[in-house]
Amino acid sequence: MTKTLTGAALMALMTLLATTAVQAQTSSDTTVPTVASDGTPTNPADESTVTTTIPTVDDPGTPPAEGPKLTLEGRIGPGDECPVIHTKEGKVYALEGNIDATDDGAYVRLTGTIDPSANFCLESKEVILVETLEHIKK
Repeated sequence: MTKTLTGAALMALMTLLATTAVQAQTSSDTTVPTVASDGTPTNPADESTVTTTIPTVDDPGTPPAEGPKLTLEGRIGPGDECPVIHTKEGKVYALEGNIDATDDGAYVRLTGTIDPSANFCLESKEVILVETLEHIKK
């Protein structure tokens, strides 16, 4: 069974990687400000203090821009990284989201948005984040 990362899962993974990278860059001689229980700084900031705001899974920051919404018909096929849809117009789009291995080979109508932040599917420059998928008899 093929599983793809949803937008939220992908964002959480990217946040974890960013957090790890920032932590790895912090050297042992960096002064990190601390605060006493009354809110006063115990080691006031100086030139070596680094303050970084890192988004968390609960607050992932600004979501990526959403691309145009599309409704397409075509046949789903396998891809190297992601499943793809071959439209009757001859276009190929990579798919992520509401896709299951049982959809492989099916003729479908799907609705979704182009995900401009998705660059991991090499089959197509345009990746559709699938919201709805309907099997069609053809």
